[in-house]
Amino acid sequence: MKTFFLFLGLAGAVASLSASPILYDFTFTGGSITPTGSFDYDPLATTNPFSSFVVISDGFTFDFTSLANGQTSTGCGGSTGPQGMFNALIGDTGAGCGLQQWSTILEPLPNGSRFTLLNLSDFDLALQISAGPSSNLNTFGTFTASAAAPEPGTFALIFAGAGALLSWKRIRRIR
Repeated sequence: MKTFFLFLGLAGAVASLSASPILYDFTFTGGSITPTGSFDYDPLATTNPFSSFVVISDGFTFDFTSLANGQTSTGCGGSTGPQGMFNALIGDTGAGCGLQQWSTILEPLPNGSRFTLLNLSDFDLALQISAGPSSNLNTFGTFTASAAAPEPGTFALIFAGAGALLSWKRIRRIR
């Protein structure tokens, strides 16, 4: 009976780890600015799979989460909406992926600034904030998104579970 509960607890811990959104970091190269950022994407979520989507450009932060979740265009890999956006972000080369060339524009406006993240084949996200640069800045080139390294707490949980299994097995042998 103890074995069953131990197995059930470990299975639950592993399932919760793999079901959580995956953090991706991204960078741009080329041009007068090099924006960076990250997004969390949960491939199992039926609505709002992006739990965050933040771009930092020239010291200004733009939150594209709701815009990424609100995508409706047909995108990369034959998917539509947020899934198509995600496929394009990670560089999918499937059907309908187009050129996969990304561009960014950070431009001043009378009441702030606008940052535009543009994929030349499918997607155009633009967001305005109340601060910003005094002149236009842009980049056109390589966009790289990659899954971020797991947090140290994730490794600690894995090692704690392995240690618990080994301890339990050793105690069973002694009896």
